[in-house]
Amino acid sequence: NVNVYRNSILVFDVPFVSPIADDAPAFYQYEITDTQKIDSKIYYQVVFTPKRMGERTFYGDMWIHDSDYAVLKINLLVNKEQ
Repeated sequence: NVNVYRNSILVFDVPFVSPIADDAPAFYQYEITDTQKIDSKIYYQVVFTPKRMGERTFYGDMWIHDSDYAVLKINLLVNKEQ
């Protein structure tokens, strides 16, 4: 189980910056790519990519609730070169 609300996420005991960490905007670029209504709630799909190569960050996307910013789903990918 991974807790994405923590500032760092361990991958084989190596800490990576969570895309929703307190200082994540310093490490990631974000783009809203979709909006969906699920069970009468609005969610945004947000794609995130690292700002710089070589840092312990992820690629991926997440679905965020529009009013309380809760994460519905997240996909985290690690670059082989990290």
